[in-house]
Amino acid sequence: MKKFKFFTIIYVSFVCFLLFPLKGKADPIKSGMDKCVNNNTCLQVCEWNNEGYHAYAYYFLEDKSWKYVWYYQYSPFKAERSSDTLPTKNIFYESSDLKKSFQTTGTCPASAYVDQSGMSWATELCFDSGKIIDDKKKKTYCNKASNAGTDFKGRSSLIYSIHEQIDIYFDKTAIPELSNITCASLADSTGYAVDDSKIQPILDKVAVDFSHNFLYDKELPAWMKVGSYDSNMEIYKNKVNLKVKACNISLREKAEEDLNSGNINQEQYDQVVENGSNAEQNVQDRLDNLDQDINTGNNPSSPTYTPSQPEQDVTEANCNSLLGQKTLNYLKTGLTILQIAGVVLAIILGMGDFIGALLSGEADANKKAFKKFIIRIAMAAALFIIPEVIKFVVSTFGVSQDGMCFL
Repeated sequence: MKKFKFFTIIYVSFVCFLLFPLKGKADPIKSGMDKCVNNNTCLQVCEWNNEGYHAYAYYFLEDKSWKYVWYYQYSPFKAERSSDTLPTKNIFYESSDLKKSFQTTGTCPASAYVDQSGMSWATELCFDSGKIIDDKKKKTYCNKASNAGTDFKGRSSLIYSIHEQIDIYFDKTAIPELSNITCASLADSTGYAVDDSKIQPILDKVAVDFSHNFLYDKELPAWMKVGSYDSNMEIYKNKVNLKVKACNISLREKAEEDLNSGNINQEQYDQVVENGSNAEQNVQDRLDNLDQDINTGNNPSSPTYTPSQPEQDVTEANCNSLLGQKTLNYLKTGLTILQIAGVVLAIILGMGDFIGALLSGEADANKKAFKKFIIRIAMAAALFIIPEVIKFVVSTFGVSQDGMCFL
């Protein structure tokens, strides 16, 4: 009986697992975005999660203004706006230095707290450095209020920063693409020096990627230039120059071999050296133009880079966006372990019953043991069948399966 109850606990735990999925850290790239992001009028600069509330900071490209909004997360699969318009009041900071850093460099404050008092008309948003306030509870929260109804509590975490996304772009896209280019593909018609014109498509690609997908073909904001853009662009330009110099050295070695073998004469070799030197200077000029193109929004024609941020509203966020990929992986792993454990337990307990039946010597002991075994196997099979049944039912009624992405 105790063995049967133990297996029943496992089974009930699995059902609870399906009905009450864990909330997790949102994916910073796939989290909900406001309409201004989808219609290319603003940039999502920051996002915070504060105990069921998601706060966002937006920068509007046309009027160069900052505005904020928050959402209340009342279930794992859906969120709602607290108002129809982006609020421009009830926003305050822990310190003036924090506000200055935020709006002059785009550096996201470590924490953002939403008023959780329940009075939506007086809802407030506060940013701070995330440092622990020295009080009895030793909690981290914004210790400031503009009205008596303010209630900041819980923990806050920064889960999206546009500067981090710029880092990701250069690290995962721009620099790897540059590294994959061969010297042979950059060589001029003689094959002995770099043709600087062959560098231009590479730079055009970066200009399009950045200005189209981050700036929507608008002018580069001053606060962005002093952040990760400037440092990453400097690194990228240095790598381009190093690539060109390295290729010129490699191609010149080939020219030296042909000079020594008599395939080219000294005059031709001197021309090779001059061509390589000119190419390096011309590439530097092209890099200067790249900066100018991005800063003024005068980027090349059509985009070639597909942005990683999907155009989805937060009201339609799926569980991948709300739980995050790591949490989903844990959920899927937990489900798999639970399924395997169910089968193993059914077999082990069944073997124990059969052994007990043999030792008991009762006439119908084997029959009872077999019946218990069939029940346990059926329950173990249910661990595999229930997720598929849920998916089938959800699909039959035309409901999105995004909320069941951990099954």
